[in-house]
Amino acid sequence: MIKQFVNLMKPKNVFVYRNALPRGNDLVFDLNRDAIIASDGGVVLDIGANIGVTIDMWKRAWPNSTVFAYEPTKSTYEQLKKRCRKYSRVTCVQKGISNSVGKMRISIQESSTWNRIVGTEYDGNTEEVTVSTIDAECDANGLDSIDLLKIDVEGHEFAVLQGAKNTLLDRRIGLIYIELASDHAKSYHEKFSRVDPLLRDYGFATLAMYDQTVAGENAEDGRYMHHANYLYALQK
Repeated sequence: MIKQFVNLMKPKNVFVYRNALPRGNDLVFDLNRDAIIASDGGVVLDIGANIGVTIDMWKRAWPNSTVFAYEPTKSTYEQLKKRCRKYSRVTCVQKGISNSVGKMRISIQESSTWNRIVGTEYDGNTEEVTVSTIDAECDANGLDSIDLLKIDVEGHEFAVLQGAKNTLLDRRIGLIYIELASDHAKSYHEKFSRVDPLLRDYGFATLAMYDQTVAGENAEDGRYMHHANYLYALQK
């Protein structure tokens, strides 16, 4: 009986049109489907580019886009720069992005994807890095607008947005793709409840959610969404 039920759930010659799928499955497809980004991708700022996996995604989707990729630590930046040599219109910048211009310390973890800016109380392995702000980088590079701002900086997202105050007030950012955690998450990740009101004050609304990560050891302890990537769009 169970086998017959499974067979019924898998009929042959059934096709699902991608346009019928809910948003939240494929970021690039959603952006193009909804025509909410320039046809060539426009200008993309990738904050926390790491070794450049997302750069591959941007450039496959929009080969003529202009991308600024920020990564502060020396070894990871060198990997990023090497990976991006094959692309035109990609500028790799060895800086962290925060709410001020200067120097900060970043933790060096087993996986570079976990590296994060830390305070003076942190006693693990660290590296001093140069930091800037989105406002300062826009001025330095003559950027009048940003089509897509991606932020994945392991708990420093709120500070990054603080450093974009003038750019946000001037409504020069169209889309923000940002990693945030639920309030249930007991980790260093930036909380959705802290960032969402800030972005709403600047005129953004949540459009979709991607890459949801579920936490919880087992059903008895409780299962919950730990973090996800949220897509925000500036409202007209």
